Amino acid sequence: MPLPPPKFTNHKNHREPEHNWQILTILDEYDEMGFKGPQFVLPCGEVICEDMWKSSLEMRLSDMDTKILPLYTFSLDNFLQEKIDLEGTKIQSHTFYATRRFRRFCHNIKLLPNKAYNLFLCIV
Repeated sequence: MPLPPPKFTNHKNHREPEHNWQILTILDEYDEMGFKGPQFVLPCGEVICEDMWKSSLEMRLSDMDTKILPLYTFSLDNFLQEKIDLEGTKIQSHTFYATRRFRRFCHNIKLLPNKAYNLFLCIV
């Protein structure tokens, strides 16, 4: 039985294009961060969902009001912190908190994103 397509792949799902653009941006940021949740697998071995955290993120974003304001208050970092603290591995936790500290450091010294990323690659 094929699974239905993800909710936010079509730009016509929401009335306001700005709202849909923000949701797609948040989902893209999640994909770029490289953290993945566990799979949802039935006892027979069939995989229902490849990434439970992304599904949870999609549901949380779809449950938010259709107004733009609540999406501006949404924090992907806080969402990931919650998921990693509850369900993540020690490696995910260590990586998440290290990158979070590094992003704050770069923000404090006002590095541009490209230079910060290159600096991070040199450190790691």
